[in-house]
Amino acid sequence: MKDVKALERAEKKALENYHARAAELTKRREEAGKRLANAVTEEMQTLAMKGARMETALVPNPPSASGSERCEFLIAGHAGVQTRSLQKVASGGELARISSGESITQSALDAAREMLDECEQYKLNLSSGEST
Repeated sequence: MKDVKALERAEKKALENYHARAAELTKRREEAGKRLANAVTEEMQTLAMKGARMETALVPNPPSASGSERCEFLIAGHAGVQTRSLQKVASGGELARISSGESITQSALDAAREMLDECEQYKLNLSSGEST
């Protein structure tokens, strides 16, 4: 019975630790997602997509070593429409304009790289039990 109690305490402590670290990862994803969305939205204005915008959304997922959510990219191709999943609503022309814009390539990719680097490092720390 003593071993069961010790295991229950260890489990509780591990879950508390996981939730604290997952919350920090969520915060970092939110911050990086805003930077990425702002950079892409700014550049979309120069690509014959006036009023278009990009947003990021964190979609809840079951807890894992990757945190408690996944990131989804949302886009509105022009002013006055609600954002929707990039995979579902962006036309081939919109995707081509977004991906071929010279200035979007650098600023958006830098923001995306920073977001991914931060999240990957935090995931490594999360799975190894390190604090950041």
